[in-house]
Amino acid sequence: LSLHDALPIFNFLGNNGLSFSIVFTKTDKSSKNKIAANVGSFKNELQKYWEELPPTFHTSASQGLGKEEILAYIYSLNDELVKKC
Repeated sequence: LSLHDALPIFNFLGNNGLSFSIVFTKTDKSSKNKIAANVGSFKNELQKYWEELPPTFHTSASQGLGKEEILAYIYSLNDELVKKC
């Protein structure tokens, strides 16, 4: 999904106070430098529209990268929701 395609979705979520994160998948398919450049470009473009960026994660299912970080993020969100209830 390109930023151009995702921006209306991001704006809808943000304008309606809905939290979200961005997951960059298949990070095993490119070099670390290329991934960093692509993610950096994506974030730089988002900063034109957003003051605060949502959390981002880099993943690779084949290498198991990012799984623990995403699960920790989900657990922290669940904990926050439980405290509010």
